[in-house]
Amino acid sequence: MFDRGVYMLLHSKPFKSKRIRRIRHLSILYIGQTYDRSLYERINEHRNQWAAGFFDLPDRVTFKVGIVEPPTPRLTRKLLNDVEALLIITQQPDYNLKLKDIYMGRDLRIENDGMFKPLPEVISTDELEEIESE
Repeated sequence: MFDRGVYMLLHSKPFKSKRIRRIRHLSILYIGQTYDRSLYERINEHRNQWAAGFFDLPDRVTFKVGIVEPPTPRLTRKLLNDVEALLIITQQPDYNLKLKDIYMGRDLRIENDGMFKPLPEVISTDELEEIESE
């Protein structure tokens, strides 16, 4: 269906509230991207690895996908790599081992037009400067 984009593996933890019956807390476990394969194929590759026991995942996991709409007519591999790297360094998912310490990509502003949680509405390289100055 979608050829290129980013995806997240999320842990869905239910918790109780007296006012609302079903609330789910979503935490990001892993962020990835695919350029050469469809999102469906790439996510299935991960599912096969997890089913084979390569990773010890919690119960109740789900995927979310994101379609990258570039400011230019064509989505490049480099731009998709930068989007993935910015998401990883700002969100620090537990199962991502690379790209968590330094961001070497271009200046970016990611606007989350879909269901915002657990990502904020806007993620920007400007946040990296704020983190470094603290």
